[in-house]
Amino acid sequence: MSDLLTLFQEKFNDLVQPALFASRLLDSYDCSHMGLLWHLESPPSACKRLWDAYLLYRTKNETDPAVGNFCDIRRMAGLVAAENESSGPKKTNSVGDTILERLCWLALVKKTSNGTRSPLCSSDLLVTDASRLSAAAHFNMVALAERLLQEGASPVDDGQIFPSAIEVAACAGNKNMLEILSRNLDRKTQLMEGEGEGEGEPIPLGRTPDWLTSAGRRAMEAAAARGDVEFLKLVRRHVANGCGLDLCSEIMGDVVLYAMWNTANPETYDYLATLYTSQTAHVLVHYAAHGQLAMVRHLVERVGFAVDGLSWDKARHGNPLANACRRGHDDVVDYLLARGAKIDHSEEDDRDSALPAAASGGSLAMVRKLVLDHGAPLDTIPALQAILEAVKLEHTEMVHFLLDRCDFPHPAEDYLQHIRGPHVAFAKSEGLDSMVELLEAWSEANPPVEVYL
Repeated sequence: MSDLLTLFQEKFNDLVQPALFASRLLDSYDCSHMGLLWHLESPPSACKRLWDAYLLYRTKNETDPAVGNFCDIRRMAGLVAAENESSGPKKTNSVGDTILERLCWLALVKKTSNGTRSPLCSSDLLVTDASRLSAAAHFNMVALAERLLQEGASPVDDGQIFPSAIEVAACAGNKNMLEILSRNLDRKTQLMEGEGEGEGEPIPLGRTPDWLTSAGRRAMEAAAARGDVEFLKLVRRHVANGCGLDLCSEIMGDVVLYAMWNTANPETYDYLATLYTSQTAHVLVHYAAHGQLAMVRHLVERVGFAVDGLSWDKARHGNPLANACRRGHDDVVDYLLARGAKIDHSEEDDRDSALPAAASGGSLAMVRKLVLDHGAPLDTIPALQAILEAVKLEHTEMVHFLLDRCDFPHPAEDYLQHIRGPHVAFAKSEGLDSMVELLEAWSEANPPVEVYL
Protein backbone atom coordinates (compact mmCIF):
# COMPACT_ATOMS: atom_id res chain seq x y z
CA MET A 1 0.00 0.00 0.00
CA SER A 2 2.80 2.40 0.91
CA ASP A 3 4.50 1.72 -2.46
CA LEU A 4 1.26 2.53 -4.24
CA LEU A 5 0.90 5.81 -2.34
CA THR A 6 4.49 6.74 -3.14
CA LEU A 7 3.89 6.05 -6.83
CA PHE A 8 0.72 8.16 -6.75
CA GLN A 9 2.53 11.03 -5.05
CA GLU A 10 5.35 10.99 -7.59
CA LYS A 11 2.86 10.98 -10.45
CA PHE A 12 0.93 13.84 -8.87
CA ASN A 13 4.09 15.89 -8.40
CA ASP A 14 5.07 15.28 -12.03
CA LEU A 15 1.73 16.69 -13.20
CA VAL A 16 1.47 19.72 -10.91
CA GLN A 17 4.18 21.87 -12.51
CA PRO A 18 3.04 21.44 -16.15
CA ALA A 19 -0.54 22.19 -15.13
CA LEU A 20 0.57 25.31 -13.20
CA PHE A 21 2.65 26.55 -16.11
CA ALA A 22 -0.12 25.95 -18.65
CA SER A 23 -2.57 27.89 -16.47
CA ARG A 24 -0.39 31.05 -16.66
CA LEU A 25 -1.43 31.84 -13.10
CA LEU A 26 2.04 33.10 -12.25
CA ASP A 27 2.03 35.73 -15.01
CA SER A 28 0.36 38.32 -12.80
CA TYR A 29 2.07 37.28 -9.58
CA ASP A 30 4.27 40.05 -8.20
CA CYS A 31 7.60 38.31 -7.82
CA SER A 32 9.56 41.37 -6.66
CA HIS A 33 11.66 40.89 -3.53
CA MET A 34 11.26 37.12 -3.75
CA GLY A 35 14.81 36.25 -4.70
CA LEU A 36 17.20 39.15 -4.22
CA LEU A 37 19.77 36.84 -2.65
CA TRP A 38 19.09 33.61 -4.53
CA HIS A 39 22.79 33.21 -5.17
CA LEU A 40 23.30 32.67 -1.42
CA GLU A 41 20.90 29.72 -1.29
CA SER A 42 22.80 26.45 -1.33
CA PRO A 43 21.45 24.27 -2.79
CA PRO A 44 19.24 26.53 -4.95
CA SER A 45 15.84 27.02 -3.37
CA ALA A 46 12.72 25.40 -4.76
CA CYS A 47 11.37 28.91 -5.31
CA LYS A 48 14.27 29.79 -7.61
CA ARG A 49 13.99 26.54 -9.53
CA LEU A 50 10.26 27.11 -10.02
CA TRP A 51 10.62 30.65 -11.34
CA ASP A 52 13.55 29.70 -13.60
CA ALA A 53 11.51 26.91 -15.14
CA TYR A 54 8.34 29.00 -15.42
CA LEU A 55 9.94 31.96 -17.16
CA LEU A 56 11.75 29.67 -19.61
CA TYR A 57 8.50 27.76 -20.35
CA ARG A 58 6.52 30.94 -20.96
CA THR A 59 9.26 32.47 -23.10
CA LYS A 60 9.46 29.38 -25.30
CA ASN A 61 5.70 28.98 -25.72
CA GLU A 62 4.12 32.45 -25.78
CA THR A 63 3.06 33.62 -29.26
CA ASP A 64 1.25 36.87 -28.47
CA PRO A 65 3.75 39.79 -28.31
CA ALA A 66 1.22 41.83 -26.33
CA VAL A 67 1.48 39.41 -23.40
CA GLY A 68 4.34 40.41 -21.16
CA ASN A 69 7.96 40.35 -22.27
CA PHE A 70 8.12 36.68 -23.19
CA CYS A 71 8.28 37.27 -26.94
CA ASP A 72 10.69 40.15 -26.39
CA ILE A 73 13.11 37.89 -24.53
CA ARG A 74 12.84 35.25 -27.26
CA ARG A 75 13.46 37.94 -29.89
CA MET A 76 16.49 39.15 -27.95
CA ALA A 77 17.86 35.59 -27.90
CA GLY A 78 17.48 35.53 -31.68
CA LEU A 79 19.38 38.82 -32.00
CA VAL A 80 22.21 37.51 -29.84
CA ALA A 81 22.36 34.26 -31.81
CA ALA A 82 22.39 36.19 -35.11
CA GLU A 83 25.20 38.41 -33.85
CA ASN A 84 27.18 35.32 -32.87
CA GLU A 85 26.62 33.75 -36.30
CA SER A 86 27.78 36.90 -38.08
CA SER A 87 31.04 36.87 -36.15
CA GLY A 88 31.85 33.16 -36.31
CA PRO A 89 30.72 29.65 -37.34
CA LYS A 90 27.03 28.79 -37.11
CA LYS A 91 25.85 27.73 -33.67
CA THR A 92 23.73 24.68 -32.89
CA ASN A 93 20.21 24.77 -31.50
CA SER A 94 21.52 23.71 -28.10
CA VAL A 95 23.63 26.90 -27.99
CA GLY A 96 20.51 28.89 -28.90
CA ASP A 97 18.65 27.26 -26.03
CA THR A 98 21.50 28.18 -23.69
CA ILE A 99 21.26 31.81 -24.80
CA LEU A 100 17.52 31.81 -24.11
CA GLU A 101 18.02 30.25 -20.67
CA ARG A 102 20.63 32.82 -19.71
CA LEU A 103 18.50 35.73 -20.91
CA CYS A 104 15.56 34.37 -18.93
CA TRP A 105 17.79 34.32 -15.88
CA LEU A 106 18.78 37.97 -16.48
CA ALA A 107 15.11 38.92 -16.83
CA LEU A 108 14.34 37.17 -13.56
CA VAL A 109 17.16 39.05 -11.83
CA LYS A 110 15.58 42.26 -13.07
CA LYS A 111 12.09 41.24 -11.97
CA THR A 112 13.23 40.43 -8.46
CA SER A 113 15.49 43.45 -8.00
CA ASN A 114 14.94 45.79 -5.09
CA GLY A 115 12.37 48.41 -6.02
CA THR A 116 11.01 46.52 -9.03
CA ARG A 117 7.41 45.62 -8.27
CA SER A 118 6.08 44.80 -11.72
CA PRO A 119 4.82 41.25 -12.34
CA LEU A 120 6.10 39.01 -15.10
CA CYS A 121 3.21 39.87 -17.39
CA SER A 122 4.01 43.61 -17.50
CA SER A 123 3.95 44.58 -21.17
CA ASP A 124 5.43 48.08 -20.97
CA LEU A 125 9.05 46.90 -21.15
CA LEU A 126 10.28 46.54 -24.71
CA VAL A 127 13.56 45.61 -26.38
CA THR A 128 15.68 48.78 -26.34
CA ASP A 129 19.30 49.65 -27.03
CA ALA A 130 19.89 49.48 -23.27
CA SER A 131 18.54 45.92 -23.11
CA ARG A 132 20.66 44.94 -26.12
CA LEU A 133 23.70 46.43 -24.37
CA SER A 134 22.92 44.40 -21.25
CA ALA A 135 22.75 41.22 -23.34
CA ALA A 136 26.04 42.12 -25.01
CA ALA A 137 27.62 42.71 -21.60
CA HIS A 138 26.46 39.33 -20.35
CA PHE A 139 27.79 37.40 -23.35
CA ASN A 140 30.94 39.59 -23.57
CA MET A 141 30.10 40.66 -27.12
CA VAL A 142 32.57 43.54 -27.35
CA ALA A 143 31.91 44.61 -30.94
CA LEU A 144 28.16 44.84 -30.37
CA ALA A 145 28.63 46.71 -27.09
CA GLU A 146 30.97 49.28 -28.65
CA ARG A 147 28.56 49.83 -31.53
CA LEU A 148 25.61 50.35 -29.18
CA LEU A 149 27.60 52.71 -26.97
CA GLN A 150 28.61 54.73 -29.99
CA GLU A 151 24.95 54.98 -30.96
CA GLY A 152 24.13 56.37 -27.50
CA ALA A 153 23.08 53.34 -25.42
CA SER A 154 23.57 53.92 -21.70
CA PRO A 155 25.58 51.47 -19.55
CA VAL A 156 23.70 52.55 -16.42
CA ASP A 157 20.09 52.35 -17.64
CA ASP A 158 18.33 49.32 -16.22
CA GLY A 159 17.85 47.85 -19.68
CA GLN A 160 14.06 47.65 -19.31
CA ILE A 161 13.94 43.85 -19.55
CA PHE A 162 17.37 43.24 -18.02
CA PRO A 163 19.51 44.92 -15.33
CA SER A 164 21.91 47.69 -16.41
CA ALA A 165 24.82 46.65 -18.61
CA ILE A 166 27.42 47.58 -16.03
CA GLU A 167 25.69 45.46 -13.39
CA VAL A 168 25.46 42.54 -15.81
CA ALA A 169 29.16 42.82 -16.69
CA ALA A 170 30.07 42.78 -12.99
CA CYS A 171 27.83 39.78 -12.37
CA ALA A 172 29.38 37.87 -15.27
CA GLY A 173 32.93 38.84 -14.29
CA ASN A 174 33.64 40.27 -17.75
CA LYS A 175 36.60 42.51 -16.96
CA ASN A 176 37.20 43.90 -20.44
CA MET A 177 33.48 44.67 -20.85
CA LEU A 178 33.48 46.45 -17.50
CA GLU A 179 36.39 48.63 -18.66
CA ILE A 180 34.58 49.53 -21.89
CA LEU A 181 31.34 50.41 -20.11
CA SER A 182 33.10 52.38 -17.36
CA ARG A 183 34.82 54.63 -19.91
CA ASN A 184 31.35 55.76 -20.95
CA LEU A 185 30.49 56.98 -17.45
CA ASP A 186 32.28 60.22 -18.29
CA ARG A 187 29.86 60.86 -21.14
CA LYS A 188 27.81 64.01 -20.56
CA THR A 189 24.08 63.70 -20.08
CA GLN A 190 21.22 66.15 -19.50
CA LEU A 191 19.43 66.09 -16.15
CA MET A 192 15.65 66.21 -16.26
CA GLU A 193 14.08 69.27 -14.67
CA GLY A 194 13.64 68.86 -10.92
CA GLU A 195 16.34 66.22 -10.45
CA GLY A 196 18.49 68.11 -7.94
CA GLU A 197 21.62 70.23 -8.25
CA GLY A 198 22.65 71.31 -11.70
CA GLU A 199 19.14 71.11 -13.15
CA GLY A 200 19.35 71.19 -16.90
CA GLU A 201 23.16 71.23 -16.96
CA PRO A 202 25.12 68.46 -18.67
CA ILE A 203 26.77 66.22 -16.08
CA PRO A 204 28.76 62.98 -16.27
CA LEU A 205 26.53 59.94 -16.77
CA GLY A 206 28.11 58.24 -13.76
CA ARG A 207 26.97 61.00 -11.41
CA THR A 208 23.27 60.79 -12.14
CA PRO A 209 20.95 59.62 -9.32
CA ASP A 210 20.34 56.32 -11.12
CA TRP A 211 24.02 55.49 -11.02
CA LEU A 212 24.55 56.51 -7.40
CA THR A 213 21.53 54.71 -5.97
CA SER A 214 21.07 51.67 -8.20
CA ALA A 215 23.39 50.65 -11.03
CA GLY A 216 26.66 51.38 -9.22
CA ARG A 217 25.54 49.80 -5.97
CA ARG A 218 24.20 46.68 -7.67
CA ALA A 219 27.40 46.33 -9.69
CA MET A 220 29.28 46.15 -6.37
CA GLU A 221 26.78 43.62 -5.05
CA ALA A 222 27.18 41.48 -8.17
CA ALA A 223 30.98 41.59 -7.90
CA ALA A 224 30.84 40.66 -4.21
CA ALA A 225 28.62 37.70 -5.05
CA ARG A 226 31.34 36.35 -7.35
CA GLY A 227 33.79 36.11 -4.43
CA ASP A 228 36.78 37.37 -6.45
CA VAL A 229 38.48 40.03 -4.32
CA GLU A 230 40.68 41.46 -7.09
CA PHE A 231 37.73 41.79 -9.45
CA LEU A 232 35.71 43.40 -6.64
CA LYS A 233 38.48 45.97 -6.11
CA LEU A 234 38.33 46.79 -9.81
CA VAL A 235 34.56 47.27 -9.73
CA ARG A 236 34.87 49.44 -6.62
CA ARG A 237 37.33 51.74 -8.36
CA HIS A 238 35.05 52.07 -11.37
CA VAL A 239 32.03 52.79 -9.17
CA ALA A 240 33.91 55.48 -7.23
CA ASN A 241 35.43 57.03 -10.33
CA GLY A 242 32.09 57.06 -12.10
CA CYS A 243 30.59 58.96 -9.19
CA GLY A 244 33.58 61.27 -8.90
CA LEU A 245 33.88 60.14 -5.27
CA ASP A 246 36.73 59.31 -2.98
CA LEU A 247 36.95 55.57 -2.29
CA CYS A 248 36.42 56.26 1.43
CA SER A 249 33.47 58.64 1.06
CA GLU A 250 30.27 58.12 3.06
CA ILE A 251 28.26 57.17 -0.03
CA MET A 252 30.82 54.56 -0.98
CA GLY A 253 30.56 53.22 2.58
CA ASP A 254 26.87 52.59 2.04
CA VAL A 255 27.65 50.82 -1.25
CA VAL A 256 30.16 48.60 0.58
CA LEU A 257 27.58 47.67 3.22
CA TYR A 258 25.17 46.41 0.56
CA ALA A 259 27.98 44.39 -0.98
CA MET A 260 28.74 42.76 2.39
CA TRP A 261 25.28 41.17 2.36
CA ASN A 262 25.90 39.54 -1.01
CA THR A 263 29.05 37.51 -0.63
CA ALA A 264 29.38 33.90 0.47
CA ASN A 265 33.17 34.11 0.49
CA PRO A 266 34.92 34.80 3.84
CA GLU A 267 37.92 36.44 2.14
CA THR A 268 35.65 38.82 0.25
CA TYR A 269 33.74 39.62 3.42
CA ASP A 270 36.96 40.40 5.30
CA TYR A 271 38.06 42.77 2.54
CA LEU A 272 34.73 44.61 2.63
CA ALA A 273 34.83 44.71 6.44
CA THR A 274 38.06 46.72 6.27
CA LEU A 275 36.14 49.36 4.30
CA TYR A 276 33.08 49.49 6.54
CA THR A 277 33.82 49.82 10.23
CA SER A 278 30.32 50.43 11.62
CA GLN A 279 28.32 47.75 13.47
CA THR A 280 27.77 44.74 11.19
CA ALA A 281 27.11 41.92 13.68
CA HIS A 282 23.59 41.48 12.34
CA VAL A 283 25.01 39.89 9.18
CA LEU A 284 25.32 36.66 11.21
CA VAL A 285 21.52 36.43 11.22
CA HIS A 286 21.49 37.09 7.50
CA TYR A 287 23.93 34.29 6.64
CA ALA A 288 22.29 31.85 9.06
CA ALA A 289 18.97 32.46 7.32
CA HIS A 290 20.51 31.67 3.93
CA GLY A 291 22.23 28.50 5.06
CA GLN A 292 25.76 29.77 4.49
CA LEU A 293 27.59 27.58 6.99
CA ALA A 294 31.08 28.72 5.91
CA MET A 295 30.13 32.35 6.52
CA VAL A 296 28.41 31.57 9.84
CA ARG A 297 31.46 29.66 11.03
CA HIS A 298 33.77 32.46 9.90
CA LEU A 299 31.74 35.17 11.63
CA VAL A 300 31.55 33.23 14.89
CA GLU A 301 35.06 31.75 15.06
CA ARG A 302 37.19 34.30 13.22
CA VAL A 303 35.32 37.60 13.50
CA GLY A 304 33.99 36.87 16.99
CA PHE A 305 30.26 37.53 16.69
CA ALA A 306 28.06 36.28 19.53
CA VAL A 307 26.42 33.01 18.51
CA ASP A 308 22.97 34.27 19.57
CA GLY A 309 23.34 37.49 17.62
CA LEU A 310 22.64 40.93 19.04
CA SER A 311 19.92 41.61 21.57
CA TRP A 312 18.27 44.13 19.23
CA ASP A 313 18.35 41.89 16.16
CA LYS A 314 14.74 40.73 16.28
CA ALA A 315 13.30 44.12 15.39
CA ARG A 316 15.14 44.16 12.08
CA HIS A 317 16.79 40.84 11.41
CA GLY A 318 15.65 38.08 13.76
CA ASN A 319 17.74 35.51 15.59
CA PRO A 320 20.48 33.36 13.96
CA LEU A 321 19.28 29.99 15.24
CA ALA A 322 15.60 30.77 14.73
CA ASN A 323 16.15 31.92 11.16
CA ALA A 324 18.19 28.82 10.32
CA CYS A 325 15.43 26.64 11.81
CA ARG A 326 12.73 28.51 9.89
CA ARG A 327 14.56 27.94 6.59
CA GLY A 328 15.44 24.31 7.37
CA HIS A 329 19.24 24.64 7.28
CA ASP A 330 20.22 21.56 9.31
CA ASP A 331 23.97 22.05 9.14
CA VAL A 332 23.76 25.65 10.35
CA VAL A 333 21.37 24.66 13.14
CA ASP A 334 23.68 21.85 14.29
CA TYR A 335 26.67 24.18 14.24
CA LEU A 336 24.97 26.99 16.20
CA LEU A 337 23.66 24.57 18.83
CA ALA A 338 27.10 22.96 19.14
CA ARG A 339 28.53 26.45 19.75
CA GLY A 340 26.05 27.05 22.57
CA ALA A 341 23.18 28.89 20.87
CA LYS A 342 20.15 29.12 23.11
CA ILE A 343 17.05 27.24 21.90
CA ASP A 344 14.47 28.95 24.07
CA HIS A 345 14.17 32.69 24.66
CA SER A 346 10.81 32.65 26.41
CA GLU A 347 12.00 35.07 29.08
CA GLU A 348 13.39 37.58 26.58
CA ASP A 349 10.94 39.68 24.61
CA ASP A 350 13.48 40.75 22.01
CA ARG A 351 14.39 37.36 20.59
CA ASP A 352 12.85 34.59 18.53
CA SER A 353 12.86 31.04 19.86
CA ALA A 354 13.89 28.12 17.69
CA LEU A 355 10.91 25.78 18.14
CA PRO A 356 8.10 28.05 16.84
CA ALA A 357 10.42 29.19 14.06
CA ALA A 358 10.98 25.59 12.97
CA ALA A 359 7.26 24.87 13.17
CA SER A 360 6.43 27.92 11.04
CA GLY A 361 8.81 26.59 8.40
CA GLY A 362 6.73 23.42 8.16
CA SER A 363 9.60 21.02 8.83
CA LEU A 364 8.62 18.20 11.17
CA ALA A 365 12.17 16.87 10.87
CA MET A 366 13.53 20.15 12.25
CA VAL A 367 10.96 20.18 15.06
CA ARG A 368 11.86 16.60 15.98
CA LYS A 369 15.57 17.47 15.91
CA LEU A 370 15.05 20.33 18.38
CA VAL A 371 12.83 18.32 20.73
CA LEU A 372 14.36 14.85 20.61
CA ASP A 373 18.01 15.62 19.92
CA HIS A 374 18.49 18.97 21.63
CA GLY A 375 15.89 19.00 24.38
CA ALA A 376 13.82 22.01 23.32
CA PRO A 377 11.52 22.69 26.32
CA LEU A 378 7.85 21.90 25.86
CA ASP A 379 6.55 23.72 28.93
CA THR A 380 7.04 27.33 27.77
CA ILE A 381 5.28 29.99 25.74
CA PRO A 382 7.43 29.23 22.65
CA ALA A 383 6.14 25.63 22.77
CA LEU A 384 2.59 26.99 22.79
CA GLN A 385 3.51 29.22 19.86
CA ALA A 386 4.95 26.23 18.00
CA ILE A 387 1.65 24.38 18.30
CA LEU A 388 -0.19 27.39 16.89
CA GLU A 389 2.27 27.63 13.98
CA ALA A 390 1.66 23.96 13.19
CA VAL A 391 -2.11 24.61 13.35
CA LYS A 392 -1.76 27.49 10.89
CA LEU A 393 -0.12 25.12 8.41
CA GLU A 394 -2.67 22.35 9.08
CA HIS A 395 0.31 20.11 9.70
CA THR A 396 -1.55 17.28 11.43
CA GLU A 397 1.49 15.14 12.17
CA MET A 398 3.39 18.06 13.70
CA VAL A 399 0.43 19.11 15.86
CA HIS A 400 0.10 15.55 17.17
CA PHE A 401 3.84 15.34 17.83
CA LEU A 402 3.84 18.53 19.91
CA LEU A 403 0.56 17.89 21.74
CA ASP A 404 1.61 14.36 22.69
CA ARG A 405 4.78 15.70 24.31
CA CYS A 406 3.80 19.09 25.71
CA ASP A 407 4.32 19.35 29.43
CA PHE A 408 2.88 22.69 30.47
CA PRO A 409 2.84 23.51 34.20
CA HIS A 410 -0.30 22.79 36.25
CA PRO A 411 -2.27 24.29 37.74
CA ALA A 412 -0.80 27.75 38.36
CA GLU A 413 -0.43 28.54 34.65
CA ASP A 414 -2.68 26.27 32.66
CA TYR A 415 -1.24 26.92 29.21
CA LEU A 416 -3.49 24.17 27.92
CA GLN A 417 -6.43 26.55 28.23
CA HIS A 418 -4.88 28.47 25.33
CA ILE A 419 -5.08 25.37 23.19
CA ARG A 420 -8.69 24.70 24.18
CA GLY A 421 -9.65 28.36 23.74
CA PRO A 422 -7.68 30.74 21.48
CA HIS A 423 -6.09 28.00 19.37
CA VAL A 424 -9.46 26.44 18.56
CA ALA A 425 -11.00 29.88 17.98
CA PHE A 426 -8.20 30.75 15.55
CA ALA A 427 -8.65 27.51 13.62
CA LYS A 428 -12.40 28.18 13.33
CA SER A 429 -11.87 31.77 12.17
CA GLU A 430 -9.47 30.57 9.43
CA GLY A 431 -11.70 27.72 8.30
CA LEU A 432 -9.15 25.08 9.31
CA ASP A 433 -11.74 22.38 9.92
CA SER A 434 -9.27 19.53 10.31
CA MET A 435 -7.46 21.48 13.04
CA VAL A 436 -10.68 22.35 14.84
CA GLU A 437 -11.61 18.68 14.92
CA LEU A 438 -8.14 17.64 16.07
CA LEU A 439 -7.90 20.24 18.85
CA GLU A 440 -11.42 19.65 20.13
CA ALA A 441 -10.81 15.89 20.25
CA TRP A 442 -7.57 16.50 22.14
CA SER A 443 -9.36 18.86 24.56
CA GLU A 444 -11.98 16.23 25.37
CA ALA A 445 -9.22 13.71 26.10
CA ASN A 446 -7.38 16.25 28.29
CA PRO A 447 -9.96 17.98 30.49
CA PRO A 448 -8.95 21.06 32.52
CA VAL A 449 -7.27 20.51 35.85
CA GLU A 450 -9.39 21.63 38.79
CA VAL A 451 -7.67 23.95 41.20
CA TYR A 452 -8.40 23.62 44.92
CA LEU A 453 -7.40 26.49 47.21
